[in-house]
Amino acid sequence: MYQINIGTVLLEKNRWGSRLPSFRVSEWIDRFHADRFDGIELWENHAMLCGEEELELLRKYGAPIEVFNSYASFDEEGAAHRQAAAKLIRALSARGVKYNLGKQASEMETYLDNLYRWAEQLPEDFRLLCECHPGTVMEDPAFAEKVFRQFKDTRFQAIVHFPSTPEQLDEWFGRLGGTISHIHVQLRNTQNECVKLESDPERVDQGIEILAKYNYRGTFTIEFTEGVSSHENKEELYHAAVADSRFLRSLLTY
Repeated sequence: MYQINIGTVLLEKNRWGSRLPSFRVSEWIDRFHADRFDGIELWENHAMLCGEEELELLRKYGAPIEVFNSYASFDEEGAAHRQAAAKLIRALSARGVKYNLGKQASEMETYLDNLYRWAEQLPEDFRLLCECHPGTVMEDPAFAEKVFRQFKDTRFQAIVHFPSTPEQLDEWFGRLGGTISHIHVQLRNTQNECVKLESDPERVDQGIEILAKYNYRGTFTIEFTEGVSSHENKEELYHAAVADSRFLRSLLTY
C-alpha cells in the first residue's frame, strides 16, 4: 500500500504572503482520515505560530505527521530556526522533515556543516528529506548526486517532484536511485498553472512508468493542485487534492 499524504501548505492562503496561519489544522484532521489520506505534511508555521492550544491538539491527534515541512535556512543565521524546528519535530513525533539547502554553491561547506549539526538534534529513526527544488543548489541532478555521495547517514534522503517530464524524472532516479524516498505531487500546465492530475493522464502515466521502472516504494504528498494562486478557496483546493490522491492511488498498481 502506497502512502499518500496531504500537505497543509496547499490549504494555506498565506503561504507566500504574511506566512501567518489562517486556519487550524486540527479542525481538518478528521476529514483527512475520512478521505483516506495516510498522513500529513505539516507546514511549519501551522505549528510554530499556532499557539499552545492548537499545538496540544496536534499532539493529541497524532495525525500522523509524516513530514514536517521546514523552511529553516542553513546559513549561520538559521541556527535558532533550526533549533525551534527540531524541538517541534520531537514534540509532534514527526517521522521526517523536509528542508531546502540554500542557493549559493560557494556556501555548501557551511550548509552541510549546519545540516550535520541539525541532524544530531533529530530522532535516529527519522528521514531528513532534501527537496531537490528549483532555485537551490540541489536543482541540478548531477550536483545533487555528488552531494548525496558524501552522506554516510542513511537518514539523508531526497524529495523530487512528480510528474515532471519523463526525461527529468528518469535522470533523477538514475542518479539518486533509492535515496529518493518522498515525492511532492503537483502538475502544472503550459501556462505554469497547477491543475488536477486527471487533466493530463498521459503525462501522469508516463511518470508512473518511470516510478515502476525504478520500483519506487516511497511516500507521496499532494503538495499543490488546481486552484493554487488563483481564487484560493480552501474547500475547492481540498476537493481537488482528494481527487488527485484518488487518481494517483488508482494508478499505483505496479
